[in-house]
Order: sequence, then C-alpha cells, then structure tokens
Amino acid sequence: MPRRVFKRRPAKFASGGHPGLSRSRTAVSADALAMLMAQTSDLLSLIDDQGCFAYASPSFQRILGLDPRLLLGTPAAQLLHPNDRALWHAADELADAPLTLRFRHADGSWRWIELQRDLVIRDDLRYSVQVGRDVSERFVAENRRQHDTTRLYHEAWQHTQYLQMLAEATRAFAEVSLDLGALLERIARHAATILGDVGVIRLLSDDGVWLNPVAVFHLEPAKWSAVPARIVDVSADFASSVVQSGETLFITSAHDPLPPSIEPESRAALEHYGIYSLLAVPLRVQGQIIGTLLLARGDQQRPYTEADQHFLEDIADRAALAISSALLYAAERQARHAAERSAQRTAPLQAVPAALAEALTPSQVSDVIVREGVKALGADAGSIYIRSDDGSSLELLTYIGYPDELQPAHARVPMNAQSPLNDAIHSRELIVAETVEELIGQWPRLAAAQAITGDAAVAAAPLLVDQKVLGAIYMAFRTLRQFNADDRALLTTLARQCAQAFERSRLYAAEQQARSAAQEAVHLRDAFLSIASHELKTPVTALLGYVELLQRRAQQNGAAERDLRSIQIIHDQAWRLTNLIGTLLDISRIETGQLRLDPALLDLRALVEQIISEMEPVFERYTFHYDLTAEALIVDGDAVRLEQVLHNLFQNATRYSPAGSTVTIRLWREGQTARLSVADQGIGIPEAALPHIFQRFFRAHTGDTHRISGLGIGLYVVKEIIALHGGLVEVESAEGAGSTFTVILPLVVAGEPGNK
Repeated sequence: MPRRVFKRRPAKFASGGHPGLSRSRTAVSADALAMLMAQTSDLLSLIDDQGCFAYASPSFQRILGLDPRLLLGTPAAQLLHPNDRALWHAADELADAPLTLRFRHADGSWRWIELQRDLVIRDDLRYSVQVGRDVSERFVAENRRQHDTTRLYHEAWQHTQYLQMLAEATRAFAEVSLDLGALLERIARHAATILGDVGVIRLLSDDGVWLNPVAVFHLEPAKWSAVPARIVDVSADFASSVVQSGETLFITSAHDPLPPSIEPESRAALEHYGIYSLLAVPLRVQGQIIGTLLLARGDQQRPYTEADQHFLEDIADRAALAISSALLYAAERQARHAAERSAQRTAPLQAVPAALAEALTPSQVSDVIVREGVKALGADAGSIYIRSDDGSSLELLTYIGYPDELQPAHARVPMNAQSPLNDAIHSRELIVAETVEELIGQWPRLAAAQAITGDAAVAAAPLLVDQKVLGAIYMAFRTLRQFNADDRALLTTLARQCAQAFERSRLYAAEQQARSAAQEAVHLRDAFLSIASHELKTPVTALLGYVELLQRRAQQNGAAERDLRSIQIIHDQAWRLTNLIGTLLDISRIETGQLRLDPALLDLRALVEQIISEMEPVFERYTFHYDLTAEALIVDGDAVRLEQVLHNLFQNATRYSPAGSTVTIRLWREGQTARLSVADQGIGIPEAALPHIFQRFFRAHTGDTHRISGLGIGLYVVKEIIALHGGLVEVESAEGAGSTFTVILPLVVAGEPGNK
C-alpha cells in the first residue's frame, strides 16, 4: 500500500491574533473553521503528550459512531485493536510514516483507518495532529482479492495434479492396450491404487450378457485371498443397477439408501466384507455402455466425495476407450483368423473361376467343374448330369473315376428313379450319405453299381439358377467320409458356380447365334443397297438427261408456264433421287472401306463462298447471315467430298427451319484448325437423340419430323467424310431452339514437317 510521507514542520501558535485583523473577521474565520470541521469526511484529532484526545472532529460520530465530546481526555489507544496498539506506540518516533490501524466502531465492529500524523508544539507542549481516512472497503477488497488469488492458485495446482493423474492413467492403459486381459487388470489396479481398496471391472456383450473373466484387484492381496468370491457376485448386482440407470452409483457410507434394484443380500455383503463406501461408474463408448468399473473402500475416515466421483468418471472414459480399442483389436484378430480359415477352406476352389472363364460350352464347363471339384474335395469320382429337354430324365454330361462299363447304365437316369441325384433335385438341397449302409439303405438300386465302384460315401448337389434346376453334381468317395460344414459349403459353392457357368454358356451360345444372324442380315442389307444403288443409278441418270432435254425444248417452243413448272418438278425430283442413290452408294463404300478421297490443297474459305453463291438463289425463302474470316484457310482435302458435306449441312439447316428464318454461317481459324459452323432457328434436336444423331439411318423424333422426308443417312456420311479428312463434326442443339453443326478440319501450315 503506498504511503504518504510528510516532512515534520514544528510550529508555534501565536498568543494573539494578527495585528491587522479585526475581531469580527476573526469570528468569521472561526465559524468557517467550525463548518469545515463539521463537513470533512476525514477523522481530525489532536492528541496530547499523554496520548489522550485534546480534540476530535464531528466526523468521529459519522465514521466510528463515537461522540467526539466524550472522547476528550480519553486515551486514543483504547479505540485501537489490541494487535495494533504496539504499532501505535512504536510509531511515535516515525510520525512521518502513515499508519493503517483498526479502530473499534461503536457497534463493536472494526474499521481500517489510514492515519497521517504530524507534530505540533505550542507553549512548550507537544501535540500530535492526526488526519484519518476510512479505508475499510479497500482493505476488504484487497483481502478478498488475495484470498481469491490464493484459492485460484490452489485450484490450478489441484487441476494440474488432476490432469497429471489422468495422463498417467492414459499412459498406463496404452502400455497394454492390445491385450484385453492385461488391460482390464491394469485398469482395476490403477483405479484401486488411487481411489480405493478394491477395484472390479465387468464387461457386457453386444446382446447385454455379462462376460467373463471379471478383472478384480485388491491393494492387500493377502486380505483379498481371504475374501470369498461372493464379492464378485455382489459387484454384478451393483453393475446391473448402473447399466439399468446409466448413471454412477454413489454410496458414501454404510447407511446410505440403496437403489430399489439392489438386493438386500448385497447390503449385508458390504457390511460383512467391511466395505464402507462404494463407487460404480459406467464404461461408455459413443453413448453405449460396454461395462462398469467399481471401487470400494473400507476406511470409514475416508468416504468417497463428489470430487472422487468426477475423477473416477474421467478415468472410466479413458478406460472405456482403451477397452473398446482392445475389443476391436480382438474382433479384428478373430475375423482375420476366420478369414484365414475361410481362405484355407476355399483355396481349392480358386482355380475354378479362372478355368471357367475359358469354358464356353456346357461340355467344357462340366469338364472343369468335375476335374477341379474332385481335386478340391479329395473325391475318387465325380460326374455331372443335366436335365433333358423334355425334363423326363437326367443325362450324363461328364464323369471321372468310374469304369467305362458303367457309363451305358448310368448315361440316363429317369427323373422318377430313386437316386441321390433325383433327391437333390426334388429337395433343392445337398444330399449326402456318409457310410455304405446309409448309401444302400436309402437307394437300394445302387447296390450293384456300388459293388463295382466300391463307393463308401457320396454327395449330390442341385444345379440351381434363379430356382430353376439345370441338373446335379455327384461326388463319390471310396472311404468313409464325414461331411463337415466346410465340405458342405464347398460342395454348395461348386454346384452354384457350375450352374452359373452353364447359364452363362447358354447365354453365350444364344448371343453368338444372334450376332451371327445380325451380321448376316447387315451383310445382306449392305449387298442389297450396293446392288440396288448401282442398278438404280443408270435409269435415273438417263431419266435426268431426257428431262433436261425436254426442259430445253419446252423453253424453246414457248410451252405454257404450267408445263414448264411440271417439267421443273420432274427435274428436281430426279436430281434428288440421284443424290439419294449417290448417298446410298457412299454408305456401301464406307461400310466396305472403299470410300476414297482425292485430296489436294484448297482454300476452304473460297469453297464456302462458292457453295453459298450456288445455294442462296435456290433457298430464296431464307435469310443467310455470313461471318467468314478474311484470311485463306488452306486444308488438304477432297473438294468434291467437302462440297458434299457443305451441301448436306446447308440443306439440313433449311429443311428443319421455317420459311423466313435465318441461317448463320461462320468460318474462322482457331489454333491450327479451321472451323465452319452452320446454325439454324429450326425445330432443334431432343437431348436424348444427340448422342445418336450421326448414326446410320437414325432420325430424331420431334413433333414436326413426321412432315419432313429423309432416311437419316446424310449426317452419317458427313461424319465419315470429315473423319477421313482427319477432322470432327460437333452439334449443339435444344429442342425448339435450333441447331448448330460445327466442322473442324486441320489446317496446312507452311514450314511445318509433314505439311504440303
């Protein structure tokens, strides 16, 4: 606390007033001084050389509840706290130093007063002038702050110790995290060492059954060995109560009430074994209780507290995570061992899928299944039967390990005959006989064959595909055989693989037959198109020639306008038929690989301008918009074929657009390619049809296409011609919003290798 230091300045009081002051002014000064003394909030006093009050200000009444008049002549030390009186007297020689002392209030309480003292001498008498200020509130606040600081420091120290113990527990659990038994013993030992005399851990299975063993630890092994195993049963009672409530069971003394689920015998057992205080907490992982941790104390002087409960719950959280990891590791190890056993069991069948992949016919499939099945099962003989087409019998397809003389007798088995094969088919389940007596007893008709083969055990499994019976597989053993679960699973798997391979071979044969028929149909169609196109071209060419001759004569002879229009229609349709026949011939050449190009360097821009000038008068009902680059775009192409492409794209743009609409043609360079786009405002192409638009004979179906003629072959030819030029054709379209076809061709750049 800062202290104010005043220099001692002894003063002598004058015996009279100032010569220049009148008596009236002196009286006014005295009144002002009295008013100041009455209003000041400080304790003003004058102490004589005997230590008694010679003067006390009115503030003593307000601050200490004491009448200042009654204090006159009273020793000032009587108002001080007994422990502060020595400091009061010792401070006489240190009057310059401020003091903070406790003064008694009239109500008996104590107030902290900070005093500043000064020495005054008058008429050879020594007085101590004291100015005091009440600082009780500040002292109380400082004391509270110091107390809070001490408390927080103590709490921080305790929390640090708490975290250290939790960290130590985590390390202790991690050391044995993969060994479940050692981990449970370590948790019980660690918890009991810190908080109790006895620690018990119990675990729950997934279906809510208590598991064994139970981990138990006692700090005094000799004492624990004398305690009967009944304590473990008692722990089960408390553990069940914790699992049922999902909360910690907290018993601080032998007289605490127990939950209703606790049996009375458990209370008696606690008293009998000297257990005074008990804590049982759930071991919870992701909200699921996997067990309980129980601690017990026999010392009545150290009952469990809420702090112990919170600490044990934190320990339980860490223990539960460690136990969960150990359980997962144990489950993973068990699953791995099971997988290894399964792999060992199925290893003999690993060669079957690879061998079946090359088997295309039922005969090949049956050969693989019988050969690999006999090897996998260690059988001495095996065979496969399939149902006849009329379903009246089973026909032998493949057999191994039987004498040839038995084949005629067993080549066909009637469906009504008593045999393992028929029983397996009718029951749709695996049928086995593990002894000769069982074999002959169930199927007496096999006695003669058994005498020749010496079969001692047999197994038959149905060949099922979608509950459809295709046949059966038969395995025979010359020694007694007990078919365990692995053997039965192996036989069932073998039969399932065989049935699936049979079905696959049937589908393969049907697919091959269908493909052969389709290829033959395509070949016949292409041959027809080629022959028909050549046969049609000659008369159509002659027809076109005569029409043009007739058209010239009619014009020369001044024929009627109606006749000229009729001749023009015949001429146009003849040209259309010629183009159609040419396209069909192109398709035939494309399919047979005979379509050839006659490439040469040409300016694509000039070719486009030529086609536009030729077609614009023909399509006078449409508006054409051009955006052509000014530079020459040199490509290595066949001018005739490229002209055919451009004609087709321009005709499509007008054919599928309403009269009066605009067709936009753009030509530009992009990198090392020339790009030509033809955009219309027509009916557009449905989104589902876009992937197929360049396929042969494909036509997109929209609301208006039924009114527009066409075979769906023009775009196919366009794509193939552009592909022969090393280019691409792309389309962007939306139904009702028009279409844009873009042709992309590689440019010939002078100076680059490989360019002309």
